[in-house]
Amino acid sequence: MMILELNGQACRKSNQGLSPKGGTWRGLISREKWDWLNMVVSSAYPIGFPMHLSFTTPSMYITDITHSPNKKLVAVVTGSNKSEFVQIINVEEGRTSPELVESARVKYGAQKELDTWVRPDHENYSYADKVVWKDNDTLEFEGFLAYQDTEIIENVTVAYQFSKKVIEVKGINQSR
Repeated sequence: MMILELNGQACRKSNQGLSPKGGTWRGLISREKWDWLNMVVSSAYPIGFPMHLSFTTPSMYITDITHSPNKKLVAVVTGSNKSEFVQIINVEEGRTSPELVESARVKYGAQKELDTWVRPDHENYSYADKVVWKDNDTLEFEGFLAYQDTEIIENVTVAYQFSKKVIEVKGINQSR
């Protein structure tokens, strides 16, 4: 059994997809992706042992789920109406990465000496695109990182190596 929690609310499966228990949200995650994620979790845990996946505020819905080539790691992209967030989960070991969009924003901001403000609602107006696995351990994506609210937007590539907990953030040449 899998328990999924988004924005502090436990979710349930319906024919349309996943929605909060007794809630009104639709399309938080498609039925197919829920079934796939549930299958991955069920294969790693004994029958009846619950796996609890929780994504904190401001994550409101899951926009993408993709597994590593060897299917041992799962990348989950969650979003709100203002930001996106990326985490990697090792379902078998129960380990997760830090949230990668905000981690990239902080690291790149430090590299470029940009002020990295943290808003009280934890929104960062930053996004991830083209999330792909480079190998069984490294996830890569393009990030659009906002600074000083949205006065400055930096386009970057982010690579995270799960086993070594190493994040690399590089600017994308604007002349492309």
